[in-house]
Amino acid sequence: MTMRAKLHGHCLFLNNLTQAPLMAKATFTYTRIIIVSISLSVVFGYSLHRCLAAYSDFEMETSRLTIAKNQVREAREQRKRVDQYNTAMAILATFTSQVRLFGLAPEQWQSYDVSVSKSLSLTDTGNILDQLSHAKTYYFIPARLFIGTGAYRNDPSLATTGTGEESATPPTSASTADSETESTDVTFSVQGKFMVRDGR
Repeated sequence: MTMRAKLHGHCLFLNNLTQAPLMAKATFTYTRIIIVSISLSVVFGYSLHRCLAAYSDFEMETSRLTIAKNQVREAREQRKRVDQYNTAMAILATFTSQVRLFGLAPEQWQSYDVSVSKSLSLTDTGNILDQLSHAKTYYFIPARLFIGTGAYRNDPSLATTGTGEESATPPTSASTADSETESTDVTFSVQGKFMVRDGR
């Protein structure tokens, strides 16, 4: 081997010795970059997972809060309706108490049907009409009233019915004569109901 060849081989050896640390340093740096990149990827993935979990928890809590608010509102509305009902029942109880105090409750009254149809004298007719009145302890509910005398006594269509309406046709002279002979007779007919307050 010549001197030149030996010198060339020696230079290559020295060159390799010089480049070896540089290559090792570059490899180490590249490895660190890969490790850092992987670490950052793991950290980012974990952070993203935690963010999504936190957002899901936030939506769940928001939904629960909305449900709780609705329940509170419904409870308040229900309470308001209960208060209104209690107020109405208190007013009704007061009214019922006053009705009973003044004897106006339906169960405090007795009902008696009235149905009379006969010929009476004027005096008896007046007495019955006086009885068909009202007071604090009784009152009369008329359903029909007919009073006939003279020419009108046998014809209800011509008689006064209690409404104040009278026939436009006056009695004939013959009817007038009959009324003179029967001046004390009155056809009296009444139907209705007597309401009498229970004394108990």
